[in-house]
Amino acid sequence: AFGGTLHFLLTGSDPKALSTSHPREANSMVSEPMDTLVADCTALDTERRIKTAEDLTERLKLISVI
Repeated sequence: AFGGTLHFLLTGSDPKALSTSHPREANSMVSEPMDTLVADCTALDTERRIKTAEDLTERLKLISVI
């Protein structure tokens, strides 16, 4: 759900249902690290998805430094 929300906030449109989202495809202003984060949050393979709020927080910290 978080990845879908991020996609909406970054593009102004809902992500395609049941797919890995890449907001950079709709908004070239989205950085590659943010696009990767959203993709990792919406990955169809549950083993690839970000699993905890702590992991998400760490990834967001890395993106804000880039």
